[in-house]
This record gives sequence, C-alpha cells and structure tokens, in this order.
Amino acid sequence: MKTLFLLLLITISTTYAQHPDDYRWDDRFGVVGIGDPDLSSSGNYSVFLASTSEYVIVGGSFLSPGNKIALWNTKTKSWEDAGRWVWKSFQQYNIASINGLYADGDSVFVWGKFTPVDTTQPTSNFAILNPRTKKWSVDTLINGSIKEVIRFGADIIVSGNFKIEGTLIQNIARWNSGKWSEFNPDTTMIAGSLAVYKGELYSDVKFINLNNSNTIAKWDGQKWVRIIEKVDAKPAAPIRDLKATNDYLYIFGAVDSMKPMLGSYFKTYNLVRYDGTSWTSNLDTTLKDRIFAMTFDGEDVIVAGNFTSINGILADGIAKWNHSTNRWSTLGSGIPINPNYRYEVKSVIVSGNTVFAAGKFDIAGAQYVNNIAGYNLSASSWYALDDGKRQAPIVDVPASTFSVFEDNGMLLGIGGYVYAGDKKLNNIGYWSGGKWINIGPGIIGSATFTRKYSHFFQAPTGLTQFARMNGKMFFGGSFDVLGEYPCENITTYENGTTESILDTLKKHN
Repeated sequence: MKTLFLLLLITISTTYAQHPDDYRWDDRFGVVGIGDPDLSSSGNYSVFLASTSEYVIVGGSFLSPGNKIALWNTKTKSWEDAGRWVWKSFQQYNIASINGLYADGDSVFVWGKFTPVDTTQPTSNFAILNPRTKKWSVDTLINGSIKEVIRFGADIIVSGNFKIEGTLIQNIARWNSGKWSEFNPDTTMIAGSLAVYKGELYSDVKFINLNNSNTIAKWDGQKWVRIIEKVDAKPAAPIRDLKATNDYLYIFGAVDSMKPMLGSYFKTYNLVRYDGTSWTSNLDTTLKDRIFAMTFDGEDVIVAGNFTSINGILADGIAKWNHSTNRWSTLGSGIPINPNYRYEVKSVIVSGNTVFAAGKFDIAGAQYVNNIAGYNLSASSWYALDDGKRQAPIVDVPASTFSVFEDNGMLLGIGGYVYAGDKKLNNIGYWSGGKWINIGPGIIGSATFTRKYSHFFQAPTGLTQFARMNGKMFFGGSFDVLGEYPCENITTYENGTTESILDTLKKHN
C-alpha cells in the first residue's frame, strides 16, 4: 500500500504559473470561499468587501482564490482573477495587504500596503481596478495611509494620513479624472471615516488644536463644522465607521457616549443614529466594540462582528435591525464565532437580494463555507461561494498533517481536520471521486501531543499512518491524547469507537 503524506498548505490556486503537464492533475479539490488566510503579517487577518452591478470584490489578507484580491461573479456564481493581483517583494514585517475597497460604477478603488500592481505597473499603495476588463490604473504621488474613499458630488474624496508628493495637499484630497486636487487647506484637522447623508459630507474629525479630541463634523463647503463636541471612549480611535441611508446617519465603534455642541452627554452603546436633528441608540446594552462591520438592506441595518447575542436576542456573528419595528432579528442560524477572537466576521455588504459576509470563520447556517458566505434574503438561507461539496479538507490543528491512502477502492484521508466538502467528517473520511463520505461519526477531537521537549525540530503531530489488520482500521502518528482521552501514538477505529493499542494489549495480557 502506498502512502502519501501531505503537510497541508491549504489549496494552491491554479492561476499560478503551471508546468506543461499540470493539466493531468485533478482540480476537483478546488478552493471554496477564501482559502489560505495569510497570517505572515503577525496573524492579523483582515478582509474587505465591495460590490458593482456584476461583481462582489473581496480584498484582504488571503492567498486564494486570488492573491490578496478576487472577484465573485454574481451572474455565473464563480470566482475570477482580478488581473494579476497586488503584491510586494517579501521583507520581514513588510507584507503586502489590502486595507480597503470602494466601488464606484466600474471603478474599484483599492488601498493598502503594496507597490507593484498587476506585476508590472508601479504604484504607491493606491490603485483602481475595472472588474469587467481586469485592467488597473495606478497613482504614484500619494505617500502614506488611506482611511476612507467615498464619492461626494463630482469628486472622489480620499481621507487618511498622507501627503500628495509635489503639492501641499495632505490628509484629505479630491480625486477627479485621474488627478489630485485640494479639498481643505486646513492642516490642523484629520478626517477619518466619511459618509454622505442627505447630500452633505460628514466625518469623525480629529482637531489637533482642540485637545486633539475626536468629534463628529459636517463639511459646509469651506470648513468642517462640529455637530458633536466630544466622542467619549477609552480607545484612541473609537469610531470604526460612519454610514448613511436616506433617512439616517449611523455611527458605530467603541463609543460609550457623545456630547453635542448644545446639550449634555448621551449614551450611544456603540451604535447610534442621527436623523439630522436628534440622536438615538439602536442598542440598550454595550457590546464592548464587538460590531466590526455594518451595511444596509434598504433602511434596515445589518451588523456583523464577534458577538453571540444582541439586545438579549441570540444571534451568532450577524444580526438585522428592522427600522419599522425597531427590533433585532437573526439571519438564519448565523455565523458561530469565538468570543476569544479566533473566529469573527470582518466585513458585510448587500448585493441584490444577498448578504455577503466575510472574515475568519468556517460555518454559516450550519454548513461549511470557508471564511466567506452568502445569505439569500428571499430564501432565508446561507450558502458557500463556489462548489462546497468537493472542497478539500483544511487542516486546522497547528503542526498537524493531512495524509491520504488507498482503501476499499477509495481515497482515505486522515489528519487534523473537521470539514471536507459540505460534510463534517471529523479527521477521517473517504473521497469517492466525486464526493466525500463519512466513516461513521469520525474521531471527535484532535490527536495532539501534549508533552514538550527541547528538540531542534518538532515533527508534525496528529494522525499520519493507516493500516488494516483482520478488517480492523488502525491509525498511528505522533500524539498522546486522542479527543479527550490519553492514547499513545496508535489506536484502533471502528464506527466511531477508538481504543488505544496499549489498552487493547492490556486486555489480552
């Protein structure tokens, strides 16, 4: 019996340079959703969403289906490459990343930390992609970081902490017809998030000459005019974003209270709306800055993040506010998250009748989805982006392996994984050539090695070996705990029951 050991570097995209014989490889184990989260940048996984009439654009810290950026075609329900991506030559602590997206017609503004774009054109952390043609246009004058991009009238307004080389422009600028121009000559303030509400531009503005405090201000055509005197919260940058519908301006983040220019402090509980005159909170308790993203379905509000309930309603990871009934509700069974910040929803948008949610998670609506999922508002159901039935297993146990063997005329896969395709296999399962098949309930829990030694290297732990003897399945590897029970390196398995080989020997001696 031949054994193939694979130290899983989860699914490599087939769009990389190929050997002439690569067509012989079976591609049915292709990536579903967002694979290979790039954790080389200190494990800071981020993802951003934007949408045009034909595409949902995904950008962030991931490697496939496209390096840092990919396009989901909403018509064909399939992934497409965004040209040849964005990247940066590898240096320690200097990893390419996308920090934001904004779609305006057929132009998708992309910003982050990258130099070349499309592998040939120089840029400076800012570029524009046409999703239909896959063509990029670039700019080399901006120097610094971008916080927000938004359309205001005939111009695209860009805010952040930057300078435009060769000019006096800094921190906020107009972009029109491929050229920069001044928006505000006042350098004593820094605009953050931007939102257009009832035809006027709003921002959380830090006035350097006013105790360097955060405020909410409105642009009057020549200067920023404060409507909130002070935003009260412990974090230095408490506001995550400003967003607006036709009727309301919303503010969310680690904001406990705010003080208007006239009047007393009022509680915001991290999510508050403004109708042009008065402020009202959408929450009656604080979520301690666990709302990471917000979008709208008409005038209804959809929030997502790292929470398990909202206003007393059980809602995993995502919830919807009905502006007519003033009530929160769930989106199906939601997206189970981890309050200790392992799994969390980072971005959410509505495109057509679908809510798209992305982040670091593997379940949505009780099915495997791999970091991004769609929720059909008409059918009230979640689904994976692409063919989730044939997705290869993804090892989620540190330093573990995935190994394959031939058994019973099928491919047997063992290792440190839970899901493969759309099935919960629990570390062991068969690939029949078109689908994954359970072997009983599998082995619940991980095969891990708890003892620590000061070796020059540490071999991968977990299930790595397989053999049959008298019809019984034997699994081996480097582990001393199997699930919840002690087990030294080898176990038998039969329809969900495992037994340590040492325990078996004791019974016969």
